[in-house]
Amino acid sequence: MKLSRFVLLLPAALLVGCDGYDPVADAQKRGSVHGRETRWVEGYGDGQTSVSGIAKRGDVIRRQIRLGASQAEIMRSLAQRKFDGYVATEMQFLQPKYEAKKRAVRSRTQKKVNSIRAKASVGRITAAEADQQIRSVEADTAQEVAKIDTSWRKEALARAEKKHGEMALPLARGGEYTVVPTSIRGGVAQTPTVALELNVDPRSLGTVRYEGRQYAVVN
Repeated sequence: MKLSRFVLLLPAALLVGCDGYDPVADAQKRGSVHGRETRWVEGYGDGQTSVSGIAKRGDVIRRQIRLGASQAEIMRSLAQRKFDGYVATEMQFLQPKYEAKKRAVRSRTQKKVNSIRAKASVGRITAAEADQQIRSVEADTAQEVAKIDTSWRKEALARAEKKHGEMALPLARGGEYTVVPTSIRGGVAQTPTVALELNVDPRSLGTVRYEGRQYAVVN
């Protein structure tokens, strides 16, 4: 089945939805969804819908829907974009700390450069030697500043992943309450495999527990 049109539910703007195929109606047409036997029917994109008796997980999750490769990649991309926004927020929060470190490095560099120029001005070293020493000092400074920038981003990634490493992205899908659980590992969004149909509005939940993990609902 070809991918339908989607709209992502995110505070920034885009919402993800699905027009056309209704996996709930299809499941009901194919038979009772209250049995214990797990069955698979067509779902989003080229995926399938798991109907396991509308299994209740903590009375929150009604059932899970297997995502097709196309929509899974769309959701992974959206999760990455969302996470990158969290990283940017952490970078901004940490900016005073790391900018102070860079100012300290540049201040030391300036003192070294001034000392070199002072030596050249009184003839202790030649102008050519002074230029060579200054270039060396500036190169060392550039490397040190680059390391600070790397540490800055690394800490921002760690902070963002600690807070938002497990996300549940809401889907707009014909009045049904559905979220897609997605994990972040090493700053990279992992490809989700399922969407979860819930018994309650995900916006009323802080988190959704699935397979032993707590996924924070993105409002």
